Amino acid sequence: MRPQRLLAKFSAAELFAQAVRDRALAVLTIRDDHGWQTFKAHFLERDARQRYFVLDYQAVDEALLPPLSPGQVVGVSFRQKSRKFLFATLVEAKGHFVLDDRTTVPAVRFRWPAHIDELQRRAYHRTPVPEDLTLLTSLWPGGIAARTAAQCDSLQIATGDLADISCGGALIRLHQAQPPSWADGQTLGA
Repeated sequence: MRPQRLLAKFSAAELFAQAVRDRALAVLTIRDDHGWQTFKAHFLERDARQRYFVLDYQAVDEALLPPLSPGQVVGVSFRQKSRKFLFATLVEAKGHFVLDDRTTVPAVRFRWPAHIDELQRRAYHRTPVPEDLTLLTSLWPGGIAARTAAQCDSLQIATGDLADISCGGALIRLHQAQPPSWADGQTLGA
């Protein structure tokens, strides 16, 4: 897996808001006198002004929790669907989080991360087209061998904008409302 800086168009505020709604599971990593330790926590809250976020601090799977103190550096990773995000942050405070009128849970408030990286779980790294660039792409069935014939029959050609590319393929957002009637696994030229 190769890290890629989270794109600016994908808002960290939206990412954290979804993590709180899902009570997403995060894996935290710290280094202490005994080496590296990991433990799990759930998202509880995020500050709308992007100053802090809160995770619970209770044992998951009967694991012992390592001590945390304000100013301590913590690595955090979590998933949303098929995407995995990671970042480093600082512990700001420990206390209790109110879930409802009768329930509180131990919790830790962390500083909002300066940046978030996304790990791609792909055989080949996907490279997005920069936001300020539009790459018009034409596609036709039959691959390079059918290029000349496709240019004579414009009904076979579909156009779109290249969104990303990798050694394993490309994502192209087509301009037409209906996708072409090409078969799965059919060779295409671009």
